[in-house]
Amino acid sequence: MSDEKKPIPKPSIPKPSLNNPAPKAPPVTTFDDVEPAPPTPGETPRETPAPDAEEQESPAPEPNGAETDLVKRFLGAFIDAIVAGVVGYLIFTITKSAVLQWVGWALVFLTRDSLPFLDGQSIGKKMMKTKAVKEDGSSLSGDWVTGATRNILLAIPFAGLVECVIILTRSGRPDDGRRLGDDWAKTKVISVE
Repeated sequence: MSDEKKPIPKPSIPKPSLNNPAPKAPPVTTFDDVEPAPPTPGETPRETPAPDAEEQESPAPEPNGAETDLVKRFLGAFIDAIVAGVVGYLIFTITKSAVLQWVGWALVFLTRDSLPFLDGQSIGKKMMKTKAVKEDGSSLSGDWVTGATRNILLAIPFAGLVECVIILTRSGRPDDGRRLGDDWAKTKVISVE
């Protein structure tokens, strides 16, 4: 035998190339992606846990969502007061009764946000592009009880001044822009521009 040593072969390593794509990572599955296995006979089915509060869907946004500013609210109420005054005046000229005049004026204020032919807006709110809605964003159109509850104080002479003071003293607080009628009826006034 010869003492000659045979060379050890070098392993072949492929050279990197731009044509070779990078290896793909396996798809990632989460616990939510996996369907639970059906229960075997005799086994009680497992209940799926309720999603955390953070994972639950947020409520639907309100129509144009932003609550309106106080200037628009006061101007809308002023326009509604003029409309109520005109209705009261017309009732007085026809009936010559001050009691019926006050009843007509009060009815205008009680029902102003619930009138279906105005889509749940008073004339002043329509002109100011605002709308009184329930806290969940639904319209007051045809909801006479909520509309009357919201406006009961405004049907009493000079009680509107108390509501003005309440709105102004709540400025900068979480209940900013809400009056007692809004609190009682669970309503708010939003912009509908």
